[in-house]
Amino acid sequence: MGEIYYAEGQADSAKTIYFRVIDEFGKLKHGQRTKRHLELESNCYNLLAGVFNRNSNFSKAIEYNDKSLSLCENLENTEGIISNLNDLMGLSLALSEDSLMHVYFQKARRIHTKIKDSLFLAYNWETIGMYYRGNLRSIDSSIQAYRKALGILERLHKEEFAARLLFRLGSIYRLKDDTEASANCLYKALDIEEKQNNIYGIINAQLALANLFTRAGDFSRSMEWLDAALKLCVENKFVNKQANILMQMGINFQQQNMLNEARRHFEQSLSLVNEYGLGPAPKSALYMQMGIVAKKEGDINLALSYALKGLQLKQYGNQTLIFQNLQISLLYLQLGNYDQAEQYALTGLAMGRQLGLQKEVQEICFQLHNIYEETSNYERALFYFKKSTGIQDSLDNIKSNEILIKKDAEYQILKKEQELALEKQTKALLELEKETQKYMIVGLSLMLLTGLLAFFVFYQRKRLTALHANNRIMVQLNEIEGLKLRLHNVLLEGKSHSNGVTSINDYLDEALSHRELEVLEELMKGKSNKDISETLCISVNTVTTHLKKIYAKLEVGNRTQAVKKASAIGLHQV
Repeated sequence: MGEIYYAEGQADSAKTIYFRVIDEFGKLKHGQRTKRHLELESNCYNLLAGVFNRNSNFSKAIEYNDKSLSLCENLENTEGIISNLNDLMGLSLALSEDSLMHVYFQKARRIHTKIKDSLFLAYNWETIGMYYRGNLRSIDSSIQAYRKALGILERLHKEEFAARLLFRLGSIYRLKDDTEASANCLYKALDIEEKQNNIYGIINAQLALANLFTRAGDFSRSMEWLDAALKLCVENKFVNKQANILMQMGINFQQQNMLNEARRHFEQSLSLVNEYGLGPAPKSALYMQMGIVAKKEGDINLALSYALKGLQLKQYGNQTLIFQNLQISLLYLQLGNYDQAEQYALTGLAMGRQLGLQKEVQEICFQLHNIYEETSNYERALFYFKKSTGIQDSLDNIKSNEILIKKDAEYQILKKEQELALEKQTKALLELEKETQKYMIVGLSLMLLTGLLAFFVFYQRKRLTALHANNRIMVQLNEIEGLKLRLHNVLLEGKSHSNGVTSINDYLDEALSHRELEVLEELMKGKSNKDISETLCISVNTVTTHLKKIYAKLEVGNRTQAVKKASAIGLHQV
């Protein structure tokens, strides 16, 4: 039942049945599990791997093929081992898992001489061919292994198996850019699949032919094959292939710069991937393609967002991961984020070196050269320029030598200009430092002088305050002496009144005060205002004021008239 569902493309139904069977086997105790049970369980695991492989979930497919392989090895089932190794090598190739490919290759080599069935010997040659094709290890060895397998299948008249080999052989010729040989293999494969009425195989062959014509730039023929394949997918409800074809159509439009059409097809493909849960691998590829469209439209940030989403899913083969790291590095370089650009380029470089992919390594080295050139790190830029052009490995190449000499001279000039600029900058900084020191010295001197002046002013103020205080004390002492004198005069005046002597005030309309009488008396002695102020211990202004009042009361205009009038009245009587 599961195989029927699988053949009809109903992957979910087939998967449910296979899991149910495996669960039933798991309920059996160890002693109850017969050889037949183990064979059926191994077969279920193998079929489950096929379901996940068809849905592009390669990691899960490897997991279940490995379980099937383990059971086959325990049962010493040579045919089962070869069949699983063949599937596992293909899956490892899809994910560019070099270490896994090497493990399966060693197993295939060990079992090679034990194979008695010619059909499974052909399978094993196919497995070996996939290993040599992996990461472009040895294209010629891969072709040789595939041709051996194909020769066996043709002798056995196993056309249904030959179609798959022709399909893979065509993809290898495409890697060698031998379009004619590739097309011949794919047309033969398509012819066989059509005779067998294998719809899934027909679609695969049509899609491969479309990819071949896309690479050749013949987009009209490519679209013809894609339209035919899409029609079969829709009719037979092969959703995973439908999503794949829509993506390939989008790539065709993208390469022709028909960006709106490209985006529409990518979005349709992504919608199918999400709706039917077709796994992360096609989603990763779609994000990468949508990023290319965004980049062509000039939206670098959106392109970077798509590229990072695709990379985070980590469902590419290693070769594609290298390409994606390079693309992200290029985008970061365009945005001026040199640190991130360098980081992703170095990651891609490490992967490329590990896998021995010289073309990718050269491209990334050139990217690093551009990054370091932008950051003025000319020494590193020249180092990666040499790497990218392969000059270190081909010094006899005159043209390359000329490029190196020219590039080296350019960088030496740029480096010298950089050093001169740095020297000028350093000199300017030293001059600025000298000027700053000079101004600092002047500033400190001014601060010191200002401090001294402030101290001097403060000292003078203190001194003046002390002098004023001393003067006030002296004035107060003089006033005390004056008060004593006035008291003495008052006592004398009291005696005069007691003797009935007439005072000068008796002759005036407005009487003179005691102090005015004292001032008048001193004026009569011929003293100046200053002398009077010192005698009476009062200020000169006060003396002047008293004199004005005396003139008014005596009805005179000056001191001479005042003295004369006072003498006439008889000031001696005061």
